[in-house]
Amino acid sequence: MATSHPNPNRKVIFRKEQRNWAELNGDLLILIFRMVGTIDVLKNAGFVCCSWQKVAKDDPELWRRIDMTHHGYEPSKVYILKDLTKLAIDRSRGRLEEFWIESFCDGDLLHYLCDRYSIHYYINYNV
Repeated sequence: MATSHPNPNRKVIFRKEQRNWAELNGDLLILIFRMVGTIDVLKNAGFVCCSWQKVAKDDPELWRRIDMTHHGYEPSKVYILKDLTKLAIDRSRGRLEEFWIESFCDGDLLHYLCDRYSIHYYINYNV
């Protein structure tokens, strides 16, 4: 008895389960955004769709911890990081608890942060 072989010209279609990533729960998105990192949320993830943008813009819980380190920007592009930092500070809406920043921090940025949080600071330039 002859066995039949599949027709090599026939297309096989595998159907993937359709997921609507815009419907992810806000708390889950916050966890994902924290893993992605502050800079990537500000520049990329917050623009995926309207629901993601809403969480990235309007949920101050996401902005309680701001990490602006490990950015990989050239010194000539520091102005971008300063603008992103100010945006992140504004989005925290007074709930900022932890703030990490590296080489691009200057007096203007410290004043910006302190003015919004009634922080008094002392800077020692003798390093």
